[in-house]
Parts: sequence; C-alpha cells; structure tokens
Amino acid sequence: MDNILRAIVGPTASGKTRLAIEIAKSDDRIVLINGDAFAVYMGMEIGTAVPKDAELKDIDFRLLSFVSPEEEYSIAEFQKDCNRELDGIIKSQKIPIIVGGSALYVLSILNGLNVPKSYPEIRRKLETELLESTSEDLYRQLQLLDPVASLKIHPNNSRRIVRALEVCLGSGIKFSDFGSGVANYSTARENDILLVLDPDVNELKTKIRERLKNQLDDGFIQEVADLSKNYRFLSKTAQKAIGYAELNSVLNQELNLEQALENIINRTNKFSKRQNKWFKRDDRAIFVDPNILGLDDIKLLLKL
Repeated sequence: MDNILRAIVGPTASGKTRLAIEIAKSDDRIVLINGDAFAVYMGMEIGTAVPKDAELKDIDFRLLSFVSPEEEYSIAEFQKDCNRELDGIIKSQKIPIIVGGSALYVLSILNGLNVPKSYPEIRRKLETELLESTSEDLYRQLQLLDPVASLKIHPNNSRRIVRALEVCLGSGIKFSDFGSGVANYSTARENDILLVLDPDVNELKTKIRERLKNQLDDGFIQEVADLSKNYRFLSKTAQKAIGYAELNSVLNQELNLEQALENIINRTNKFSKRQNKWFKRDDRAIFVDPNILGLDDIKLLLKL
C-alpha cells in the first residue's frame, strides 16, 4: 500500500459521506474514518447526519457514535484515536479515507498538528475569572505570558484567550510554541490528497433545506428530547452541534418551530461558507463539483 493519506471534505450537505460510502462499496480495500467533530457523539446520530445502518452495510466506517455527549472530546483526543485507526488500517493492507467537514480535525491529521493538551481545572478558573472581570483583563495576562499569541488573537475573543492562557499555565509552554497551525504541513505529507467537494452555492442552500427536512422526518425533534431524558447534560462541545439548542428551545416553548428551523438553516448556511475557506489555504486541495464528476473520475483523483 502507498503512504498517501486521503480525505474527502467539504461543507455541510455537499454529499461527502454519500460519496465516501459509494467509493467504499466499490472497493473493499477502503476503510472510512469519521472526521466530523460531532458525529462522534452517541444519541446525536440524526442531527449530525451519521449514516444509517442500511447505508453502512458491508463497509467499515470508524469513529462514529462512540463518545457520550456528556464528555468533552477534544481535537487532541481525535488525533490519538484517528492515528490509532490509521496505523491499524495501514498495517492490515487497507486504504483509509478520512471523511468529514471539521477542517481543524482533518487537517490536524494531514498536517501532523501538535495539539496542546486540555487542562480543565485551569480552564474553569479562567472562565470564572472572565465572569468576574473582562476579556481585556485576561488578554493583558496573555500579553505578558505569550506576546506572540496575543498578537494573533483579538482582545475581545474570550474563547481563544482562555484557551491560550489555559495552555500557557497548564503546560508551562507558550501557546505560540505549539506550531504554526493547520495551514502548514511537512514535506512528508505533501503527496496526501485533500478532495474538497465544492457544489454551486444556491444548490447547496437547497440541499441544506432538504437535509433538515429529512432529519425532521427521521425524528430529529425526538432525538433532542431523548438527549434531555438520557443524559444529565451535554458537554460544551456537543452543545455546539447545529440544531440541538434551537429544537430544545422549541421543546421548552421558548421558540416556535418555524423560527427554530429558519435559525438552523441560517446557522448552517453561515457555517458552510466558512468550512471550505480552511481548505483554500492548502495547496494539496482539489476542489470538485460532485455533480459534474462521476465515481470513476473521483477515484482517479484519489489515486485509487
């Protein structure tokens, strides 16, 4: 087997998963690995568009629905799990393909990003401090501890300020010393293939609406209700999955369904615009319209 890593990425509703499954069903060497930050969570299969059992028949698709939604699942944990799967797949003479729309997760593997650990206790203290003061106070701390990082983070971006301080204080190493980020990769990875689905914008908006309708037909609202019954709470990461907070507001009679659905569609449209921007910085990226190229053409691009 070659030493090439392959990934199929793109915005929500672009057809990444459907295409990857089609490829896997046409070639029994293929093993798929989930590269979506939210599809790892159990009990959230409908809202995160995890493939149904019938779709997964006769293929191997790893890292789906295996983490409790009460747990935080960091990019560092994803790297560990994904690299373990990659090692096993390659040793078994199979071909792994990472599939998902979480750019940072996918690029952390393709670029060998050195992701700093999490330090929950320090983070909680910083978040408490943030409530009692302002992001500017924490930003001044960051300027003292890591001037380089402070220049790259806006003084009002409290989330990134807290994360940078968490790493500085927890590891004793400057946040900026953990590497130049996902935009860079070593020459050892220059032959990796990053296939980016890039459909027409208006068509994508239509597909996003269709996707939500299908999710509702599949029981999305009931899934949200079941999460409240089956779990004490959702982790901060799980809470970020689009659609859950909106539909929970409907169940709590804080929002009508029509407005909630429009909010979900608007959030998804905004998110989809951002997703491919990450990949445009990567000169390995091959942008394709999935409606123009056939399966054989796609497999040629993936060198399969």
